[in-house]
Amino acid sequence: MKALYKEINILVGEGMLSQKQMDDLNQLLKEKFSHNIADKKDIETDIIQKIIKRGKIRNDREYELVKRREEEVYQDDRQADYADTLRSLMIDYGGA
Repeated sequence: MKALYKEINILVGEGMLSQKQMDDLNQLLKEKFSHNIADKKDIETDIIQKIIKRGKIRNDREYELVKRREEEVYQDDRQADYADTLRSLMIDYGGA
């Protein structure tokens, strides 16, 4: 599921899935796995917000989560400050 989630996010981020395809996929995932991409994204967003509020990444799992989100948003000028915050957290942790 984790590998599938990562690949699907790439497809969505690059606009390769239409909204209908995304809705159909989410419905199928909900039926088969009891959660979908939107659920997982919401959980990850909550975790990232906690990391930002705390001001530091505690472990490699959190680092990978922050890194993945930064990769999703770094080209969006509207989210430049958010991407900078994520990069700063990664640098402080010893990555990026």
